[in-house]
Amino acid sequence: MNRRLFFSIIALFSGMLNDLPTVHLIPDCSISKVENFPEFMVAIYQIQATITTLSIALISLMSGVSNETIYGVSISHYIMQMKPKVLKHKNIIIFLLSLILINYFFISFKFYNLVISVFILTIVLIIFMSVEIFEVFKGREPLKKEIGNHIKGKYTEIKLLDTLFNDTLTAIDRDETLRFKENMDLLIIIFEKSIKNFINDKALVAKWENNLIEIFSKGLGKTRGKILKMSYEYFDQIYSILFKERDIAAVRINNGEAKHDISLNLI
Repeated sequence: MNRRLFFSIIALFSGMLNDLPTVHLIPDCSISKVENFPEFMVAIYQIQATITTLSIALISLMSGVSNETIYGVSISHYIMQMKPKVLKHKNIIIFLLSLILINYFFISFKFYNLVISVFILTIVLIIFMSVEIFEVFKGREPLKKEIGNHIKGKYTEIKLLDTLFNDTLTAIDRDETLRFKENMDLLIIIFEKSIKNFINDKALVAKWENNLIEIFSKGLGKTRGKILKMSYEYFDQIYSILFKERDIAAVRINNGEAKHDISLNLI
């Protein structure tokens, strides 16, 4: 189970147990022995609301510091919204704001230990978010590997494929050799995995056909440069994969002077 979700459940459950007079699973070390208790609870509530709103604002600001993309995926967008976890940042932010309202009712009904539990939970969740946001600054290579693995694990998702295809086309237009190489290396791996699904997924076939034609038309259409040379190499790799999997798909390649086509014909 996701550690944040696990901790959230434990924190709320512990506070609830300590607020039930008939349950004695937790030793009697309750915060309810504090004097001037109502004022203390209001202070805790105000601190929670202030920390939550300021932290969300700061984390949002930090996440926007890096506009860099890897495989067409924004690093900040990946960390905050795409990372494969139960409680993504956008869900945590909604949850933290909800806790402010929830704690108001806990104070009203004098569930004081739950108030403290929610306060501690708020602090811990903010710490979790802050630590993950600092991943933006830990370097490109670890994030490149992580995002690459994420895309490989979801290689049939059309939206992710479109992002990678479009970023590859942009790399060709801008003559960004390294970006083109990184994207094509990943595309070759994904293509080899995807070909097994071609028989049952015609939409996936069409997606690969159309985008490979466009990529190689642009890459092989260049008159000089490294991208032109690499395009021929990647074109040969695609052909080799299709030839190896000829029991699944046949390939028609037209290496005409002005046109380079790849057609995936299921047999």
